[in-house]
Amino acid sequence: MNIHVMLTGPSALNGLASTQRVQNLFFPLLKKKLIELSNLDLSNSDKDISNTIGIKYQNIKYTSYLSYLFKIRNGKKFISKNYNPNVNNIFYVYGYPSILNIAFIKFSKKVGYKIVFDIVEDITTLKSINPFKAIKRYIAFRLFKRIHKITNTCFAISDILVSKIKTSIPKLSGVYKLPACVDFTRLPEPKQSIKQNDPLEIFYGGSFGSKDGLKFLLEATKALVNNNINIKLVLTGKGNKTDFESFFNTVEKLKLKKHIDYKGFVSTKEYLKLLSHSDICCITRINSPFANAGFPFKLGEFLASGKPVIATNIGEISSYLNNTNAILIEPENSESLVDSLIKLLNSSELRKELGQAGQETAYKYFDAEKVSQELYKTLQNLR
Repeated sequence: MNIHVMLTGPSALNGLASTQRVQNLFFPLLKKKLIELSNLDLSNSDKDISNTIGIKYQNIKYTSYLSYLFKIRNGKKFISKNYNPNVNNIFYVYGYPSILNIAFIKFSKKVGYKIVFDIVEDITTLKSINPFKAIKRYIAFRLFKRIHKITNTCFAISDILVSKIKTSIPKLSGVYKLPACVDFTRLPEPKQSIKQNDPLEIFYGGSFGSKDGLKFLLEATKALVNNNINIKLVLTGKGNKTDFESFFNTVEKLKLKKHIDYKGFVSTKEYLKLLSHSDICCITRINSPFANAGFPFKLGEFLASGKPVIATNIGEISSYLNNTNAILIEPENSESLVDSLIKLLNSSELRKELGQAGQETAYKYFDAEKVSQELYKTLQNLR
């Protein structure tokens, strides 16, 4: 073991998509005892977390930005205490620098950590009616452009983001692609094919923002229901209050309540079980600058499950998928989605073929074992 990673930002033990990403990246390395992992959790989690895998953990819990200032000393103590002078120490920042983590980033550099960023979205393309959020994003990107002098390297989830970061911050040291990844060892056995009289289960898991295009998934569901097709839309995840209100208002408007099975925000184990019991998975992201720059985390899991996937052709999705391993459709087009769903419903053979081909694609590009090894090699070589 010659690397100590101090992960800051999300919880490595409990949380949203960010937690899944860092688990898939670091847990394979932990299991092989190639790294030791500490976690300075800035997600403001209000849950007690059971840590059974030896991660050193510190939660910075705060009730306001003022109270946060009094917790900075605790974070710095945690950073200093876990610095290991005998190995390569990495301060791994998930996301951009911010008013919450900048003090820890600068302090870690002084202690002797090498600073690494993992960027999964382009915040410059996000628009918000909330002026406070807009200001936070502006500050984050300005900090990012100024922090190149103490940054050792940067990862980004897509080639588009890699290119934009290199263009925006030409003085930044190496910028590398670190794709979405999935832990195949955690996937349960899939449910058998559709039984007679069972509803067709279409699965979606993730956020509920406008970028996710769920409006078009609901419209497609309504069209299938109108054609007397037995269908159920199974959803997991969470979003902000406005997004949820918009989603469920559309459900009411289209009179789809009995065809919607919203499970809420579930554990990883339950999420993967629901995924494995579904029949078809859908990624319906819209054609927006934000959606095009990133990459949907869930796509790797959908493909790895062996289920047939329908995905909108945005960003870099077509770099991995074509009509031999998934069905690609134009974004914001419910009619195309309906046609694709009917095509899959009418052919168990096609569902099987696409599911198997998609799973092979996931193993080739998104297997956590392979991606984490590439990450490890890069971190090993940081000087």
